[in-house]
Amino acid sequence: MKHALGISTVRGTVFQIWGSILSNLGAVNWAAFAIFSTAFAMLFLIKDLNARFKKRLPFPVPEQLVVLVLYTGLTAAFKLDVPVVGDVPSGL
Repeated sequence: MKHALGISTVRGTVFQIWGSILSNLGAVNWAAFAIFSTAFAMLFLIKDLNARFKKRLPFPVPEQLVVLVLYTGLTAAFKLDVPVVGDVPSGL
């Protein structure tokens, strides 16, 4: 949840973590939350479309790759300040 909300949380029990999240709601990075929410919904949408049109498609649409490329491009194009989970190696 900390990456989805763009906040830092404490490590500990589930109650401590959720207490930390709730106490930091004022510091939520709404751009990160919007990206998380819409990307999550898009994954399910593409998965459903793959299942629905399975017989007509020559191969299933790679939903994770589509969402990754789309939101990486949107984040770069709009210069959104969102937390990065990790760096991508330059050779990749």
